[in-house]
Amino acid sequence: MLSKGYILFLSCLMLLLGCTSGTALDNLASSPCHDRAMTIIPQPVSMQAEKGEFKLSAKTTVVIDVDTSLESAVSRTASFFADQLKQSSGFSLKTVRSSRFGKKSGTIRFKQISNADSLPDEGYLLEVTPKQVTIQAAQSAGFFYGMQTLLQLLPPEVFSLTVVTDKNVQWTIPCVQIRDYPRFGWRGIMLDASRHFQSLEYVKRYLDLMAMHKLNVFHWHLVDGHGWRIEIKKYPKLTSVSAWRNQPGYSEEHGPYGGFYTQEQVREIVRYAAERNITVLPEIEMPGHSWEVFAAYPELSCTEEKQEVAYFFNYPARAQRFPTLPGSDVFCAGKEESFQFLEDVLLEVMELFPSKYIHVGGDEVDKKWWKQCDRCQSRMKAEKLKNENELQSYFIQRMEKFLNAHGRKLIGWDEILEGGLAEDATVMSWRGTEGGIKAAKMGHDVVMTPQKPLYFDHGQSTDPLHPPHWPGIETIEEVYAYEPIPSELTADQAKHILGAQANMWTIFTHTGALIDLQTFPRACALSETAWSAKEVRNWDSFTKRLDIHYKRLDLLGVNYYKKLSTEVGHWSPEMVSQEKKTMLFDVSDSFNELGLYYVSVDYAKGAHGLDIAEVALLADGEVITRDTHPGFTGWADRDNFYRIEFPRRKAGVRYQLRITASASGGTDSYGTVFLSRLKNNPSGKSI
Repeated sequence: MLSKGYILFLSCLMLLLGCTSGTALDNLASSPCHDRAMTIIPQPVSMQAEKGEFKLSAKTTVVIDVDTSLESAVSRTASFFADQLKQSSGFSLKTVRSSRFGKKSGTIRFKQISNADSLPDEGYLLEVTPKQVTIQAAQSAGFFYGMQTLLQLLPPEVFSLTVVTDKNVQWTIPCVQIRDYPRFGWRGIMLDASRHFQSLEYVKRYLDLMAMHKLNVFHWHLVDGHGWRIEIKKYPKLTSVSAWRNQPGYSEEHGPYGGFYTQEQVREIVRYAAERNITVLPEIEMPGHSWEVFAAYPELSCTEEKQEVAYFFNYPARAQRFPTLPGSDVFCAGKEESFQFLEDVLLEVMELFPSKYIHVGGDEVDKKWWKQCDRCQSRMKAEKLKNENELQSYFIQRMEKFLNAHGRKLIGWDEILEGGLAEDATVMSWRGTEGGIKAAKMGHDVVMTPQKPLYFDHGQSTDPLHPPHWPGIETIEEVYAYEPIPSELTADQAKHILGAQANMWTIFTHTGALIDLQTFPRACALSETAWSAKEVRNWDSFTKRLDIHYKRLDLLGVNYYKKLSTEVGHWSPEMVSQEKKTMLFDVSDSFNELGLYYVSVDYAKGAHGLDIAEVALLADGEVITRDTHPGFTGWADRDNFYRIEFPRRKAGVRYQLRITASASGGTDSYGTVFLSRLKNNPSGKSI
């Protein structure tokens, strides 16, 4: 039998060897000298830790050793790296184009792989030794992603927007060997510019953050009933009329709400994205969601009536539904003018966007307008169409033929399956996975983007201080756990799953800070879901890496979501009465500091709400602070935040919250009690 001392000796020896020789990725957590290598998001396919580190300095040289065909793109990638390092460290790295540097010390080398079959197009090899850093790839995308990984191997301070003056920051890179490539070719985020318009600067910043996370498709939702956001020269009223709305709560003071991107600005965004290996996918919504078009060109609707651009109930948007406005939001499928208009628009769109795909929407078409339109019914009769679903299919198929004739492919939301899918169409499955499964089984390509869990306009938690959001909770855990390939598909059918995409609808997010908050950190989880091999994904590992990644986001000024409240208790029917009754919750371990706290009494489900009379804080049964005012939580909340002061802490004292309340109309009531210590209140709620 081995002695305890000998076992301890072997354990220490193994730990030492783990820090001084090759270490598998799974074992890196036990290698203190390589902790930083554990912080890469998304997780590489494979990574081996080695002894030592590479030290960056002002004398470090960047070497570009690639064919002339890649030289421009790789030089730009090298410049991204050098610019980021100069911004944060102050080092001005020299860049040379040469194949003669070999293993020369003090260099960061971009080396083209001669055998292009050794890695996928977006794949790369990254080797760090004490003497040299080498990124190898066959294509420009691989070099770009290798550079993004290299940045994450540096201290988080490399993402600082100003020169770091802290002398304790060591500009070193742990020695590793990484082989990496994406699981899916489509790794996207959709940003809705129609509901709320974003500045050019914000869109660029969003693209930078996508690139940092190896996301490569920017789906730009430019057109919807709440505003037309792209200049079309043949139809100037789309920007003079359709890009602006009379928004209650805003327009009375500031004038029409909206904005649009000029064609030159669009070209600038497309160019900016391409330099970051991101394809911009434009969406031109049809045949529904078109209030804004008919505000300018009413003759294209079935009714031909002049109408308004759609708006929200108030500003900022807190309504969970849209107003019902008079008029149609559906193009008349019986008029040739509708198709001519859309073809004219798409000609200008295709000239601006080089993307393989053009998104045509196709979702939530209100077919009642077609049912009562003589022209649409005549079209159905002439084309021998059985119903309005087949009329929608006819509409989409016509647009697909037009796009195909110009060398493009049509993609749309899963409603384009209704009435028969266009011959070569690609489907975005958003209402769940059923549409994607059906399309893949039919042999069509699919992007999986189900609203559960990939709609980022939904909330990230039940925290009562979460800012207003579309109903529904999609946590970061659910995003991370999402598997894009449905189990119902065979191996051959699964090949039609191009990848995954999240959608950032902006109904509730009128500022960039709120878009940040809804997007991050869930986009970090999405990046790993879409990039990393299924076998290497691990939630516990991800959360540890995310703790460091938050510092990078902090330095970049990203307003990512942080849970502000702590659950301290729950109530259920047996705990309440229609007469006033008290509920006690132990909060002895819930106070981290002295000062003012907020208690939120939040209904979760049930037929009845809760009338609240008082919330008090007790110390060993004695009231030390209380807030007495009538409040209600249920189908609507009213004054359900209570202020309490935590004035002192004494060892061994039991602290409890006492809530005095009565069930409203019955005892079928469930809910949660939250405790918050606030310095800022991002929810906008009055507390």
